[in-house]
Amino acid sequence: MYKILTLISFSLIANLSVQAQNWQNVNTGQDSTVFSLFSKNDTVYAGGLFTPVVSYYDGSNWTDIGNGINGYVRTIGSYNNQIIAGGLFDTINNININNIAIWNGTIWDSLASGLDGLVMGMVEDTVNNLLYVCGDFNIAGGSTANKVAVWDGTNWSAVGTGMDFQVNTLCFYNGELYAGGDFDSAGGASAFHFAKWDGTNWSVVVSGASLQVNDMIVFENELYVAGKFSSIGGVAGKRIAKWNGTDWATVGSGTNSGVNNEVFVLEIYKGMLYAGGRFQTNYSDTIGNVARWNGSDWMQVTQNFLDDRVYALGATSNAIYVGGVFQSDGINTLNYVGKMSEVLGQSEIELNQNNVLIYPNPAENTLNISTENVIQSYQVYNMLGELIISKTVNSSNFQVNISHLKSGMYFINLEGKSFKFQKK
Repeated sequence: MYKILTLISFSLIANLSVQAQNWQNVNTGQDSTVFSLFSKNDTVYAGGLFTPVVSYYDGSNWTDIGNGINGYVRTIGSYNNQIIAGGLFDTINNININNIAIWNGTIWDSLASGLDGLVMGMVEDTVNNLLYVCGDFNIAGGSTANKVAVWDGTNWSAVGTGMDFQVNTLCFYNGELYAGGDFDSAGGASAFHFAKWDGTNWSVVVSGASLQVNDMIVFENELYVAGKFSSIGGVAGKRIAKWNGTDWATVGSGTNSGVNNEVFVLEIYKGMLYAGGRFQTNYSDTIGNVARWNGSDWMQVTQNFLDDRVYALGATSNAIYVGGVFQSDGINTLNYVGKMSEVLGQSEIELNQNNVLIYPNPAENTLNISTENVIQSYQVYNMLGELIISKTVNSSNFQVNISHLKSGMYFINLEGKSFKFQKK
């Protein structure tokens, strides 16, 4: 028994490496920067500097939405099941539409007289049928609304007295509206880069952040906050931290602490948290401009890295999309947008010389095996080296039923080479 375990351990050390896929192109991509990706009903909407500024991808083809926008789109969302685009533009097809527009399925239309400056983000309040938007504006619908405004389907209103500088992102958490950006005050009181609205007043969240906040997302019942900061709420949350409504906590070691490194966007895909931006390391390993949180550290998701910044992430049921300034991942020409369909976990394995893939890992019911060569049989051992499963397959692609196994760590042996996996 102990000889078997020793052999398995030695083989694991010799042959184990973290599996990392590469990005795939999305048809021919776009012709310039993608700032925003928004997924609705498995359709991905993209906005940016490209022509014609907004397009959607249905899984097979890009389709342009309207034309004649004389600026750029910085954010895309929805309100009452219609697509909303915000950015910096003042006409669409020679019609005055100031910085925010709604797509009615045929043409772009205005939301009253719009806003007088850049729109950076938006969030829908589906309970109260409201749309909150933020950015670098001071007038909404002809009335004062400093950096944050709310649309009720007919009229714009201010959200308190707003902020003194640009707001980049909005998110609802525990029934309150949170805002992040470049501002130093909210509602007339000091609130460095991060604040919340309780329906009546703006207030600082602990002590705020040391530098700007770019994005927020609710993940596993906590609010994850990302940006350029090195500390937030008195916690050394380097570029990413989380808030549970009472306390701040770090999220691993964050991303690289250099002044030119920051996180622009967060997204959830298949129950996992992703971050995109301008960073290269997690303090110990090179991970590129997109990373995945594994519960204890930030990990690379592809073997080859995108050649420039990531501004946008969007997830459908079967793929995660990435947008930004990049044009390649070193293998594929992407032209500002890419996708990855199958996501493998940190412990998932690639045996480079034989192209062996084992996923997902951890697995709950089924372990998928994909190899370049035909595997005659496989064996599964527990951590004591005891044989649990043995089966003949004669296949290069097959599944292993592990639903009957107890939660814990196991080894699977493929043609004399063994790999570690976890049963949930």
